[in-house]
Amino acid sequence: MCKSSSLIFVLSFAFLFRLEVFSWRLVAVIFLIFSGVLLMVATETDFFLEGFLLVITASAMGGLRWSLTQIMLKDKQMGCDNPAATIYWLSPAMGGCLGIVSVSIENWPSLFRSQFFSGFSKILETLVFLSAPGVVAFCMVLSEFYIIQRVGVVPMSIAGIAKEVTTISISSWFFGDRLTPLNIVGVAITVCGIGLFTFHKYHKSLESNIPLDAHGNPVTGEDDDADYAGEASNRVVAEEERIRLTSEAEIQDDYGETASRSGESQVLFSADDGDEDADELRSLRSSKFRWKSNSSNKAPSEGSTRLEEASAVVARESMELERMWTRDHT
Repeated sequence: MCKSSSLIFVLSFAFLFRLEVFSWRLVAVIFLIFSGVLLMVATETDFFLEGFLLVITASAMGGLRWSLTQIMLKDKQMGCDNPAATIYWLSPAMGGCLGIVSVSIENWPSLFRSQFFSGFSKILETLVFLSAPGVVAFCMVLSEFYIIQRVGVVPMSIAGIAKEVTTISISSWFFGDRLTPLNIVGVAITVCGIGLFTFHKYHKSLESNIPLDAHGNPVTGEDDDADYAGEASNRVVAEEERIRLTSEAEIQDDYGETASRSGESQVLFSADDGDEDADELRSLRSSKFRWKSNSSNKAPSEGSTRLEEASAVVARESMELERMWTRDHT
């Protein structure tokens, strides 16, 4: 029952670190979900102060952990904006701290002398049973980090509550676990609260005029400067490409004379359309000049005369294609 308070701590730390904008409607929805979860798991139990303090402290530390994780995933300067990179840097410290606590509290020598390490087959079986849950846990943590990066810590906690509702409902349906009327009311309240939270987020997204990044997070500060610089750079590159592909429409006739079409600059090739036609024209014109270059370097002969005639045909065809293409695109 006390563990259900983790949602309250998650919301508190989200407000404290400005991960969520304060809203009384959001507070009311979270408390509604919290009440539903409290009723959903309500059973007769004995109260121990030490256990209560430990569970409350664990819930508070869990909320702080997820909030700090979201801050790390949002800070690109730290290099932890990728969930896999965040796990890569955090796992050694987390494993070391957990190992120190485990060694100081638990009796490791007795574990290695137990039946789980009595023979090679047992050792192999024990390693398999230890590694398989570890892989599943790694995938679960990685997916949680991706969810936090995508939507934030509060929606991730709401998704965890939805998972608990699904678990309780399936266990009651398939395995025959008994639910009291109070538990059923708690499940109904929790489902309603999750629906209201979804509506709240949807309504908030419609009312917001703040630019969002690819993950749906507000773009502020240095992110704005980076995005603006990126857009400006793209515009400069596009303008240079347009200028490069834009030239004065000069057509060279068979006698090597240069004629300018109306003395005005026109766009021969556009970067937006007609790419295939532009490539065809460029290849034809380059082939024309190659024919002329080869024919000019060789002594006059019957073969060179045929090459000149062929080059003249290619030149006329390229000029005709160029006129047709220019007429269609102007």
